[in-house]
Amino acid sequence: MSYRWIICPVVTITIPDNDGGLDDVFRAPKIHAYIEPGRNKRYQHTSAIHDSNWCLSLVKADDFTLLDADPEIINLLEIDFVDFVHFDLTLRQLGVNAARLTRIKNRMIARGVDVTGLTLDTPIETILDRIASMIAIWFRCRKLRL
Repeated sequence: MSYRWIICPVVTITIPDNDGGLDDVFRAPKIHAYIEPGRNKRYQHTSAIHDSNWCLSLVKADDFTLLDADPEIINLLEIDFVDFVHFDLTLRQLGVNAARLTRIKNRMIARGVDVTGLTLDTPIETILDRIASMIAIWFRCRKLRL
């Protein structure tokens, strides 16, 4: 399985009660509404939800096809990872070019994240923690696990 950092909206999800009881209605990252093909289970994720109805999620999957098809679900870094070693790597070390860096920054700016000083030589952890700090000042991405 691979990992991906996703930004997506938070939506209201309704899961019908097949026994005639009350439906389960709750707010969750939009990725929670999808069933992963092949596993027939919801995508595995851990998410931090911002007050303004968007979230940063770490998603683990074999098949991201359904998430890729939804334009509101954004692969923040446009990279799939196989382990957590990537935190100390820079975008340049991961083969990111200037055009992709601009797309990443634009996604961050759209959510009110300060991108001052972010370059291709910025470690992934710094980029993710800038976003995470918008959600909660104490939140750090390295601590997330699935």
